[in-house]
Amino acid sequence: MQLLRHAPVAALLLACLTPLPAMAAAQCHVDPESQQVLPALVGRTTYPHAAQQAHDVSLRVVVDAQGNPIEASVDGATSTDATRRSAMRWKYRCDGDQGGIAEWVLHQPAQHCKMNLTVKGFNPPRYPPEAFKAGTEGDVLLGLYPQGDGLVARHVIIAQSSGSTVLDEAAMTAARRWSFDCDAGMEDAEPGQEVPVNFRLN
Repeated sequence: MQLLRHAPVAALLLACLTPLPAMAAAQCHVDPESQQVLPALVGRTTYPHAAQQAHDVSLRVVVDAQGNPIEASVDGATSTDATRRSAMRWKYRCDGDQGGIAEWVLHQPAQHCKMNLTVKGFNPPRYPPEAFKAGTEGDVLLGLYPQGDGLVARHVIIAQSSGSTVLDEAAMTAARRWSFDCDAGMEDAEPGQEVPVNFRLN
């Protein structure tokens, strides 16, 4: 009788302790406009190096309620880190207003452009005097988007900052003078390229 009297209480406690089924995350989609403005970058190239061939990449991005990426995972990319950094720059739209998960297959087009190393060599980054005097060092990772006329990149961004505004700006200034050699197969979707710039005092 004692057990029967407490059976409803035990059932209630058991129900409270049993984990509820996890709610499925809302489905999100990458904003195509943000993706078109900043197409995916490919990783830093070691010359001589074969250009990237066209391939597909699986992306999974966790998105907050404002449509901003929180974290991204990549599978199948030739340049995993570069693709992840690209995904973290795009905007997203989610069902509802709580954020969620964006999962899709991204097509990475083939590369048709290589940086003209002669032009790059004649236009090295200039160490900013104020950074030199202050002993400031750093590594800037630039993203350069080629255009097919052999002129300067159509767009230059900071893919990863050095942590110093003056070093970042010096790298950007130099990069705007660099050019690419592109073959006839270049398309509007030509991927951008990550290019490292290192500032060292010795």
